[in-house]
Amino acid sequence: MRVVVRKIVSEREYGCIFAAAPEAEPDREVRVVAWANRMVGMPVPGEIWTVEGKTRQTERGDQIEADHAVRVLPTGRLIVTYLATHLPGIGQERAQRLWDAFRPDLGSVLASEANIDEIARVIAPDRPVLSVRLASAVVREWMATTATTKTVEWLTARGVENLRLALRVVRILGPSAVERLDRNPYCLVPVLSWSKVDELGLRLLAEAGEIAPHDDRRRLVGAVDAAIKMAIRAGHTRLTDEMLHGYLAKRLGVVHGHPRIQAAVHAGRANGAVVPDERGWRAPGCAIMEDRVVQMLRAMQFDPGPIAVPSQNAIKCRMEGFGIDGRRLHPEQVQAVSEALQRPVACLQGGAGTGKTFTTRAIAALWEDLGGAVLCCALSGKAALRLNQATKLQARTITRLLADLDRYKECLERLKEPDLDHHERERLERALPTLPNFTEKALLLCDEASMVDLPTMHAILRRLPRGARLLLVGDDCQLPPVGFGLIYHVLVSDPEITSSLKTVHRQTEASGIPSVAAAIRNRRMPDFAAYSGVSDGVSFVDAEPEVLLATVQKIATDLGGFDDGNLLCVTATNEGVAGIDPINRMFHEAHRQRHGLPDMKGYLGQRFSRGEPVIHLRNNYKRDLWNGSLGRITMVGEASGGVKALFDGQEHTFLKDDLIDLALAYGITCHKAQGSQARRVIIPIYPTRLLDPAWLYTAVTRAEAQAVLVGSRDALTKALRRPWATENRMVGLEWLGATTPSPLAM
Repeated sequence: MRVVVRKIVSEREYGCIFAAAPEAEPDREVRVVAWANRMVGMPVPGEIWTVEGKTRQTERGDQIEADHAVRVLPTGRLIVTYLATHLPGIGQERAQRLWDAFRPDLGSVLASEANIDEIARVIAPDRPVLSVRLASAVVREWMATTATTKTVEWLTARGVENLRLALRVVRILGPSAVERLDRNPYCLVPVLSWSKVDELGLRLLAEAGEIAPHDDRRRLVGAVDAAIKMAIRAGHTRLTDEMLHGYLAKRLGVVHGHPRIQAAVHAGRANGAVVPDERGWRAPGCAIMEDRVVQMLRAMQFDPGPIAVPSQNAIKCRMEGFGIDGRRLHPEQVQAVSEALQRPVACLQGGAGTGKTFTTRAIAALWEDLGGAVLCCALSGKAALRLNQATKLQARTITRLLADLDRYKECLERLKEPDLDHHERERLERALPTLPNFTEKALLLCDEASMVDLPTMHAILRRLPRGARLLLVGDDCQLPPVGFGLIYHVLVSDPEITSSLKTVHRQTEASGIPSVAAAIRNRRMPDFAAYSGVSDGVSFVDAEPEVLLATVQKIATDLGGFDDGNLLCVTATNEGVAGIDPINRMFHEAHRQRHGLPDMKGYLGQRFSRGEPVIHLRNNYKRDLWNGSLGRITMVGEASGGVKALFDGQEHTFLKDDLIDLALAYGITCHKAQGSQARRVIIPIYPTRLLDPAWLYTAVTRAEAQAVLVGSRDALTKALRRPWATENRMVGLEWLGATTPSPLAM
């Protein structure tokens, strides 16, 4: 239904309610309720929107609960209203100037970047710098709006009704998205499953009169794109012939050896969908990033920067008597500090209990003594908080650091504008000192570096100026990054840039966390302490599958439960005998009954009650919450269908549609737990291929004082025999000629 917007009743970041009149019935009024994720942009009075959804009778009349709502591309004078209300800095006066200058041609004028200078002369003739920026913003916004509207129409007409998908398509394919989709529907491979793309593609190719759509070059290249997509999703950036052929056989629906597979390989290579090398095939975008990462790191190695660093012996002498909080550095740590300060690119490698954090703090202190500046970052919020506490320096998540660096650069550029508004100049000048800045004297200290994937490291290095230094701190026996590629695990194979800490300084008894972790590193069955409730160390409790859940619940009770935030349960699978879902259901029901609390339904069967632990499931920059952030429900709004939750001391409101980003966190996966720690950790052990030495090692080292493994010793034995996760990941990054590293102890 096409409606004319009359009045905005309510507008929030999570959606809006507006009064409207159907175009075909201008005397009738309806209310439209639309969540933000079901609409593209926000409406203003006078605009025409296409709205689809159920209509129901309310006290105020007909109300449409929108499944999706899309603005109809404005024409004529409606363009003036659109520009004035949707683009900051334009306003009614400047929008009117554009209409007066171009009249009915305004839409076509705004649709081309070639017209930016002409638009700038009209929009703000007395402010040349500002006018170009505003003109660029107007053209960019108009082109994006046009492309989004046309893409939604194109997809909807072909049975794909997903607004977020349309936005992603426009982001990837640009303003000419529809034209590109018309020429090649397999352009949708990056955003849709292969089965859906192939079904649509074969139908459109047949409708276009293609005689052999199954062998069409566009389909074959699309299959290669889909194969690369699946490989990257599994963490790989390189494929062997066997891997590539296997992926293609499945997507093309043929057996191994079918000529269509080789035809696809040839087509993909010719089209740049896959890049050959001596070891097989590389994903093209990944290959560019991997090669560039190596180039940037090599350039850093040969540019020591302006800080005069003393010799290693001089540093060691300087460190005699050096201590922090009454603690002295071990000789091994002294050696690591002196080596790290000598190296523009350095890795500090060490297992649990070896004093990486203490050593890192010494490196930071001495670098500042030499006249340098230290910037600290980590992938997760928890890791950044711990780094902040350890170094007494401000530590940011990597995502926040990158965003703040870009803001700093943007502020500097804006301050150069001669016609900048006085109040805006003051605002930017106030913001600058609060933002980080890389200089040639900077040392970037990145903790939990084993978690950092290829695109993140590429983004970091692109922002480092000449002369700046990089220290990666991590443990190569932990799980590889959730994202694709390997960086830290490859670099630590180079002794010229790596300092290794091997001496354990805490819990030295055989059943302590560092000792058990060391046994796992070497694929040995650890010596476990006898379980006796709350204690320090690592123990194993045998439990048959039918009583595993009940045993986990009893141990959780023994250890004080989840209410104080000191307990984690790290498990391997979502379903299964002791997977995340059964664990969360069990503890949720126990919590609800114990406290007599109501619960509220979220997405995918999730239910929430006040006081329960939760995990955030995706990065949200506005909230400063990340995939894996842990929090706790503070309020359940039964009427609103939403909740409030506390994350790192900050309370956030999650409305009904936002709950898709939350899940209970009694049980979490090992990958989600990376970067987080708890005083005590329960680890269910049961048969699954996901259990390997890296998984076990990462799970055990999430515990600060106590880890309790519970379940099958046979499953534990098999897990210790499996290859490390990094050994199964194929990457193209070459450092010392090695692309698939083994853990340090191997």
